[in-house]
Amino acid sequence: MVDGAFITGLTDQEFYARYEVCVDLVNQLTVYCIRKLNESRVMDVPTLLPLVQKSAESKDWDLSVLELAWVMKQLASRLEEQQVKEAQEDCAEANFARMTDSSDSARLAKAEQDVPERSDFGKFRGRRE
Repeated sequence: MVDGAFITGLTDQEFYARYEVCVDLVNQLTVYCIRKLNESRVMDVPTLLPLVQKSAESKDWDLSVLELAWVMKQLASRLEEQQVKEAQEDCAEANFARMTDSSDSARLAKAEQDVPERSDFGKFRGRRE
């Protein structure tokens, strides 16, 4: 009973408190999963998530089935975002290395030779030596 009225389910304050608990758990599990994925290059997200869920179900964390499902969905989404971000960074690094490495490209090597030297800047170098 709240303010003389019977309420079914959680009050707004209780709901928000449960939400904060779930968000905190997602944050902690995200850090844990990223660490596990980095430690073992054999482990991938589709293999790790069911193990994390099974472990979470066995803990006494006072989560409802729906709360745990929400936590796992948020965790999967964050790990997917992390993988996309890492793949984009890897791709950008590979593209930059490919574009600036004249050892495999006769056209790029020729272009490097054609760039005039400037006394205030020095000769162009497509890669560090």
